[in-house]
Amino acid sequence: MNSLAKKLSVFFVGILLIFSTILAVTFYKTYEKNYYERYITSLETQAKSISNTLANSELFRGQGKNMQGGRGQGRMPGQSMHPMSGFNSIIKIVDETFLGDVLLVGRDDFANSNNVFDVEKLDVQSRALVEKSFDGKTSSDIFYNTFLEKNTVTVSSPVVEDGNIEYVILLNTNVDTVEMELSSIRNTFIFALIFALVLGMLLMYLLSRRIVAPIKQIEDVTNKIADGKFGELTKIKTKDEIGHLAQNIDYMSRKLEANKLEQDEIEQNKRDFTADVAHELKTPVAVMKASIESIKDGMTNAATKGEIIDQMYDEINLLERLVNDLLSLSKLENLGFKINKEEVFVNQVINDAIRSQRMIAKKNDVDIVFNDIENPMIQADYSLMKQLLSILINNSIKYTLDKKVLIETQIDRIIVENKGVKISEDSLKNIFNRFYKEGPEGNGLGLAIAKEIANRHGFRIEAISDVETTKFIVYFD
Repeated sequence: MNSLAKKLSVFFVGILLIFSTILAVTFYKTYEKNYYERYITSLETQAKSISNTLANSELFRGQGKNMQGGRGQGRMPGQSMHPMSGFNSIIKIVDETFLGDVLLVGRDDFANSNNVFDVEKLDVQSRALVEKSFDGKTSSDIFYNTFLEKNTVTVSSPVVEDGNIEYVILLNTNVDTVEMELSSIRNTFIFALIFALVLGMLLMYLLSRRIVAPIKQIEDVTNKIADGKFGELTKIKTKDEIGHLAQNIDYMSRKLEANKLEQDEIEQNKRDFTADVAHELKTPVAVMKASIESIKDGMTNAATKGEIIDQMYDEINLLERLVNDLLSLSKLENLGFKINKEEVFVNQVINDAIRSQRMIAKKNDVDIVFNDIENPMIQADYSLMKQLLSILINNSIKYTLDKKVLIETQIDRIIVENKGVKISEDSLKNIFNRFYKEGPEGNGLGLAIAKEIANRHGFRIEAISDVETTKFIVYFD
C-alpha cells in the first residue's frame, strides 16, 4: 500500500506539474504578447509625436519648402547644399533621449543629408514599413534589422507637412531591452511554479496516504468475501468515491446470498428447459415410433400406410421447426452473435412479412389489413425484423376470431392486432417465456424469439389484451 501511495503522489504531482506549466506558459505568453502590444502602441505614439513636432517646427517647415524647391526648381539664392542641417539638432536631441535608434528617412534628393537616410539603403523589412508610411500609415514590426545588425522593435511614422509626405521617422529599440524587462516577470513565474510544486508534493503525499487507508480496509473485507464469508461489511461511511465503493462492496456482500439463490433458480430453469425440450420431443418421437412399428409388423394395408407416412411427415416437420426455433433462440441469446444493422423502411419489412404469411392466412381464410400511416426508417437487421413480424402475424392468424389481422405503423411503433379471446394477466406476464403456450398449437418458442430479436435491437415489445382485442406492439425507443 505504501507503493500505491507513492504512485498516487507521483501521478498527482505529474498532473500538477503539467497543468501548472501549461498555465504558467500560457499566462506568460499572453502577458508577453500584451506587453509587446502596449510597448509597440507606446512607440507608435512617440513616433507620431516626433513626426508632429518635426512637421510643426519652423526650422523644418522652412527647410521643407527649400527642399521642395531643391527637388524640382533649383536652389534659392543663399541656400546651402544641405538645407536639413537646421533641424539636425532636433533629431539629435530625440535620439539621445529615446532608448533606441531614431532615423529620419527620405528618398531621392531628400536623403543623404545629415541624419537623413535614403529609403533604398535600408533593409527589406524597414523599407517595407517606410513605404507604408509614405502612404500615410503608421506601422510596426519585430524582426532582425540587418541595417542596425540586431533584433529590433521598429515603428515608422510619416512626417506630414501641408499634406505632403517627404520624410518618415523610424524608431528602433533593441528587443533585448524589452526582454530584460520581461525577464523579471518570467523569474517570478518560475519561482511561483517551483513553490506550487513543492507544496503540491507535500499535500499530495498526505492525501495519498489518506486515500490508501480505506482501500486497505476494503481489501480485507473482499478477501473475507472471497472465502465465502458473506455479510462482512467495510463500515466506511465517507461520501467520496471510496465511500461509494465501500457501500457497493457492502451491498455486494449482502446481495451475494440472494445471488446464490438466483443462481440456483437459473440452474433449475435450465433443468426445466431440458425437461420441456424432452417433453416437446417425446410426443412426435412416440408417434413416429408407433407408426414405424405398425409398418414393420405388417399391421397396415396400403391405404393406412399412406396415412401413417403423412402423419410421420407432419411430425418430422414439427421436430424440424422445434430444432430450428431452438437454434434461433440460442443464437439470439448468445452475446457474441452480431446482428447486421442497416437503414430499412419499416413498411418494406412488414410487406415482406405479410407475403411470407399469405398462404397460412389464405388457408385459415384470414384477411391481413395493413394500415401504413407512417413509414419510419430504422436501424435494424432486415431478416431478423422480418422474422419478428412474421411471428407476430402468424400468432394473430392463429387466434383471430373475426378472420382479420390488422397491422399499423406509426412513427415510433408497429401494432399487430386481432380480435380474439382475452388473454389473462398471468398469461400476459409469461407470454414471451420459452415453451409457454395458451393453446395446443405451436411449441411456445415463437414469441420468445420475437422478444429476443426486439431486445437485440434495443426495441421494446409488449402484449396488450382486453375483452375484444389483443395487440402486440413493437416500440422503436
